[in-house]
Amino acid sequence: PAALLLGACQSNRPLGPIENPGDADSSLQSVLVELQDLRDGGEEAGGSEESAARLAEVKRRMRALELRHPRHAPTLTAAATLALEEGARDRAVVLLDQATASEPGFVPAALLRASLAASEGNLGLGQRRLEEALLEHPDDPRLHEALAGILHLSGESDAARLELSLARELWGEAAPAGQHQYHLGLVAESEGRLDEAILHYRAGLELAPEDGQMAARLRALDRKSTRLNSS
Repeated sequence: PAALLLGACQSNRPLGPIENPGDADSSLQSVLVELQDLRDGGEEAGGSEESAARLAEVKRRMRALELRHPRHAPTLTAAATLALEEGARDRAVVLLDQATASEPGFVPAALLRASLAASEGNLGLGQRRLEEALLEHPDDPRLHEALAGILHLSGESDAARLELSLARELWGEAAPAGQHQYHLGLVAESEGRLDEAILHYRAGLELAPEDGQMAARLRALDRKSTRLNSS
């Protein structure tokens, strides 16, 4: 999505050995702003020949930036996100591997690469990418939340809960509403503690009543609990 693309142009440490970091950042920002304008105007989905031509030009410019700055992690991450949106998963993986090799501490690249690795069942790779980024940014709550997800999938529930607690402390008042309760609910649910999971989901929905994903989990557990109690 565009929000991730725009976020990807903000590096979180010095960019490393590229020809002109300032030029790379400003050029990427220009491309992403143009893409956002297309999306805000509803033109990306198609329609006029003019909008299709504009979109093609934006993508051409992104490709040119990728080739010009092959070690600029924000550019590589933005290009990978576009590749995913186009269904080019293998290309996205290659770009993200370039980004994390160039700048292991670049958080957006680490998060996206870990997510792809986990979806492929390669939990070890996902965990390594997150831990590499945490060496650079130990206080980033997004990394701790993502690592909690990997640990949860690996069956390490206690370690996952610890990472969630760290993330909650680091988020402070900036934490997305209901997010901590949702994650705790997922862990409890996976361990078969359905009543506890229901309590977490309900607490989360009090904070974020419009969270459809959490509401769906709660409905599913309510139905399951009713069946178990009636049997």
